[in-house]
Amino acid sequence: MKNNRPQFNYVACPDIEALFSQAALDETDVEFVRFENLALESGVYPGLTFRNCLFAGCHITGCTLERAAFIDCILEHCDCSNAAVPKAALERTRLTDCKLVGATFSEAFLLDVVFERCVSRYSNFSFSKMRHARFSGCDLSFSALGGCTLTKTTFEQCLLVRAELFKPLFPASIFPTVTFPVFP
Repeated sequence: MKNNRPQFNYVACPDIEALFSQAALDETDVEFVRFENLALESGVYPGLTFRNCLFAGCHITGCTLERAAFIDCILEHCDCSNAAVPKAALERTRLTDCKLVGATFSEAFLLDVVFERCVSRYSNFSFSKMRHARFSGCDLSFSALGGCTLTKTTFEQCLLVRAELFKPLFPASIFPTVTFPVFP
């Protein structure tokens, strides 16, 4: 199987909490950093920008990353449950096999983002703008997608059981293979 991961000379991060705190304090971008098997269970880190970073096997749960930007990043096998990432920007970012249960991405901007096999139950994407986003094999049950603007966004083989879809702006063709169960 081909590995689509870009080959960068990533710098390993030994202490995720210290790096997030210092970057938020200094308002500096975090670039070419590899976060591997690290845990961060709380904290408020507003306005962080990550460029060309790799997150692998990380547990970033219960954190607040308001207005965070993830540009050209990869997240693999990460647990970001209950993370609050409102008003975020995700550009050319790939999330694969991630757990995003209860995560908040409200009012976010997603451009050329791929979510593959992510468990995103109870997630909140309300009022987000998605362009060229792709959700493939994801569980979005009970998630909020209300008020979203979906441009060239697709949901392939996704589960949307009881997902909130009020007033989204999208063409019907973005749901080619979505499971919409019928309840009496």
